[in-house]
Amino acid sequence: MFLLAFNRAVEVYARENVESLTFQPIPSVAKGYYELGAHRIVLNSRLNESEKAKTLIHELAHAKMHGENSPYRDTTIREKEMQAEMTAYVVAKSFGLDPADESIHYVANWTGKFAEIEDVERNLAAIQKTAREMIQGIDTYYGLELEREAEKSTIENESGIPV
Repeated sequence: MFLLAFNRAVEVYARENVESLTFQPIPSVAKGYYELGAHRIVLNSRLNESEKAKTLIHELAHAKMHGENSPYRDTTIREKEMQAEMTAYVVAKSFGLDPADESIHYVANWTGKFAEIEDVERNLAAIQKTAREMIQGIDTYYGLELEREAEKSTIENESGIPV
């Protein structure tokens, strides 16, 4: 229940921040991607609920940090991947999801264990700012989803009829 409600909240928040969000088979190992020109997110339709949450947060971080009007748009691909994954890590952790070692390995691979990142402080400030915005935005919808689930559960318990 927690993960489904959380995913719905992240999806609603994402749809407010991009032109479109679609789920479709992706013929590669990619779990998803952000398309800059169309300002859209595509997620692999074969993801499980946990992968969906983490991947959507990562791609949404790209959309927020690397979109047309973003001050971080012109950073290197290494910095973009580090920013998106570390933002996703912070956001996921704040909602009780465990990004595990996967995030650490992902960032280490993209950054050459941070050796290829020039301005770490600037990047960390960008990550912190974006993560804070995303947490606040998602939390609003997550609270509504949890209320909806609680109301549904109450109706089911009182009436005995599944809603």
